[in-house]
Amino acid sequence: MPFPSIISGSRHAVQLSAGLVVACLLLMFNVQSHASDIRTLDLQRLTDEISLSSYVVQVQPGSGEDSLSEIMALPDSRWSGVPQTSRSLGRDYGTTWFRVDLTGTNNLKADSAYLLLDYPHYDFIDVFLVSESGVVQSFYTGDQRGFHSRPVDQRTFLFPLEKLNQSTDAKVYFRISTPGPLLIPFSLVTGAESKLQDRNTSMALGIYFGILLIMFAYNAFISGSLRDTAYIYYLVYMASVGLHQLTLQGLGYQYFWPDTSLFDNNFAVALSSALVQGTAVSDDSDCRSSGAPGSRHRNRPFHR
Repeated sequence: MPFPSIISGSRHAVQLSAGLVVACLLLMFNVQSHASDIRTLDLQRLTDEISLSSYVVQVQPGSGEDSLSEIMALPDSRWSGVPQTSRSLGRDYGTTWFRVDLTGTNNLKADSAYLLLDYPHYDFIDVFLVSESGVVQSFYTGDQRGFHSRPVDQRTFLFPLEKLNQSTDAKVYFRISTPGPLLIPFSLVTGAESKLQDRNTSMALGIYFGILLIMFAYNAFISGSLRDTAYIYYLVYMASVGLHQLTLQGLGYQYFWPDTSLFDNNFAVALSSALVQGTAVSDDSDCRSSGAPGSRHRNRPFHR
């Protein structure tokens, strides 16, 4: 065999060996990173709010792994952390389990700690509080189960944790199933901080919808006085924007259709979007049929 062929074969062997070593190292690092992703949160650090992005881990259950007992039996290597720079896991059509390990739970009192899932459009949520003795409390809620299934009357999801005070260490498992975007704004909050956030959010939303109502009333008055079709289109547009925002913020589900499946969030979002598009299309088609420019059409009265 020629000497260059021997050198070439040796190089290929070295490259193959190096590739195998790198692959093994990456595999070992991946397994270790999964295990190191599981951090324990000391509740003694909770003074107002703590984001769970560094503590919560997730798993996509396989076939026959959807019950709590099966999820609890999974090894730590199956769990992985959530993205640190994004609030979304993308659109998910299945079920995702999450887990938070806690310590210092023996000092919990009423209204001292809550799990906050700060997104109002999860379809199904199952939360399990697990102490050293087993499951001490469970919650089943979501916007497909009626608003009154929520343990706290709030537009997002808030779960009290005081039942975990039976032991020093505990775990919180929660399962989310939703066909929409799976956002992950998860945190632990105190009762006082939760009330403060809810009050500030309610004040901001009240100002927004108050301005919207004033604009609607003003344009309704102008429309009745001038009998201008442009104001009718604008009123329909404003009504659809208001409905859209009521839905997105979870207020419509909280105050207007808490137990009506017909007016669930997906239907209201679709309806409000259709109204916005329909208003624009109607205005444009009317302009075309009249043969007049948009500005000239908008000054045309209802009756001649």
